[in-house]
Amino acid sequence: MIPMDVRRRVVERAREIMVAHWPTLEDSPGACLYLTWATVRALAEEGIGSVMLAGSATWPRLRPDQDDGVSMTHFGYVWDLNSDDTRLTLAVGEAFPELHVWAGIPETGEYVDLTAGSFPAQCLALIGMDWPGDLPPEYLWARPDQFPEGVMYAPTRDGGDVALGYLRRALGHG
Repeated sequence: MIPMDVRRRVVERAREIMVAHWPTLEDSPGACLYLTWATVRALAEEGIGSVMLAGSATWPRLRPDQDDGVSMTHFGYVWDLNSDDTRLTLAVGEAFPELHVWAGIPETGEYVDLTAGSFPAQCLALIGMDWPGDLPPEYLWARPDQFPEGVMYAPTRDGGDVALGYLRRALGHG
């Protein structure tokens, strides 16, 4: 496990890197790509090896006691390379597809998602639904077996490839 003082430095530094490169994107949809790139760089500055992961991620927007059996209980990004929406988005190439991006630290098995706290705002902005349940933390830094109840992150190879392609274009390398 990465010590808390190092985590705090990484989070602060990643946000500095993000703002230095993309000052207007911090709270926008797709910011996970850029903030993850910044996180990987900040981790490297601390001597910690990490990788960019991408795929599906969901957080519960309702507590179990709020579940009425009808309302959507979770919000997230569900990556499906074969969906018509994804294929169209990738063909046009301007918008970021329904895909979430976060960092992984292979040595410790930890996932780092500095955008976890923005899920409620994205839920409201993207699908018009509020978040009456417990709010996610400002950021997630944990191994999958330590995730809060109902939280799911599922990286895929093709999601990572797509995210990397978008990042290369954003950095002017492709």
